Amino acid sequence: MTWGHKGEWLGSVALVTGALASHFFTSLPSLWLLALTSAGALALLFFPLPRYIALAAIACCWCLWNFHFRLLDRLDPAFVGQTLQLDGVIASLPESGEEFTRFQFSPDSSSTPAGVPGRLLVYWYQQRPNLSVGQQWRLHLKLKPPWGSVNFQGSDKERWLFAKGIGGLASVRSGELLSAGPAPGQAIQALREKVVQSISSRVEDQRQRGIIRALATADRSDMLEQDRRLLNLTGTSHLLAISGLHIGLAAAGGMWMSRLAAWFLPMMHLGAASLAVSVACGLLAAFSYAALAGFGVPTIRAVIMLFCVLAALLMSRSIHPARAWLIALAAVLLTDPFAPLGAGFWFSFLAVAALMTQFAPRTKQLSGWTTLVLAQSAVMLVLLPVRAAWFNSFSPVGFLANLVAIPWVSFLDVPSVLAGDAALAVSGS
Repeated sequence: MTWGHKGEWLGSVALVTGALASHFFTSLPSLWLLALTSAGALALLFFPLPRYIALAAIACCWCLWNFHFRLLDRLDPAFVGQTLQLDGVIASLPESGEEFTRFQFSPDSSSTPAGVPGRLLVYWYQQRPNLSVGQQWRLHLKLKPPWGSVNFQGSDKERWLFAKGIGGLASVRSGELLSAGPAPGQAIQALREKVVQSISSRVEDQRQRGIIRALATADRSDMLEQDRRLLNLTGTSHLLAISGLHIGLAAAGGMWMSRLAAWFLPMMHLGAASLAVSVACGLLAAFSYAALAGFGVPTIRAVIMLFCVLAALLMSRSIHPARAWLIALAAVLLTDPFAPLGAGFWFSFLAVAALMTQFAPRTKQLSGWTTLVLAQSAVMLVLLPVRAAWFNSFSPVGFLANLVAIPWVSFLDVPSVLAGDAALAVSGS
């Protein structure tokens, strides 16, 4: 089915519109109505006039379908306050604080009673052992509903739990280690933990260690509270969110390393083959860094856009930046319909949209400082209402702070951290 150039644009717009429309429903339609609507929309895909409306309807129904099953995977009120013995696996990097260790726990579905969700956020308060991702435990857990305290100037915990697919809270009463793991399916999380442990064992200063861990793996659990406040007051928290620029630097490093290797491999001088291998190495480096970052929304968006651009380069075709942005937006919304429930989704995509609006039409060469000022002005103007809506705050010194912090972190700190990540793959020391 060939839709042509215009159709490719409209198709992405329709998918994005339908997926976002699902978030404006105040109540969920029944599953049979969603199935009936989807079937009718699939039939309309073969007719030119209603094709894009049908695409939007399919995307909307897909997201609402996911909302239904996410709501079904929540703790049954009958289990609230009860203590159950559950076998399962630690499914996230444990975050250790002064009073507790927090981690996501996936109970074994074969031995878990109906009504207990597939993922719990567990707090271990007393006699805490050394925990690692992928370990299998038998835990006695006191179960609680997925609620959070009212917070008018911070994040909505209940919304965050829903977006992460966490259907309940629990606190540990006692536990027995069944297997040191890592369990199947936890290889990426185990790799992230290995990198975190390597950094922790080599960087003694906690302040530096917390920042490096955040830039290397997107794990901010070791950051000092004073640093969190400082980043928030100066509007520079986004620099520790592994996103487009960081992924692009990783891809550039991978492509540069492939070019360097080409000098020692004569077969690599064969034009097209050399370009193909270089693109593949760049994508591999970007994907690896995104995996270390836990595949957050900004990293997924950046990898998809990078893939579109490099694929166009490989096929000797041009692609408009806005089209790559739309494809990435549609892909994120369809693979993770809950992404718009997090601030990172809006910050990531709107920041890139602001930069494209500012620079995509320009043909005049600008100086480095002019480019930086224009980029920061565009991003700050677009994200100001978003930040105010999500966090009820605004940093008056953010503009000046970012003028210094963005080039410093992006072109000095991040390349050093990426080089360290690459070195860990060769030698632990």
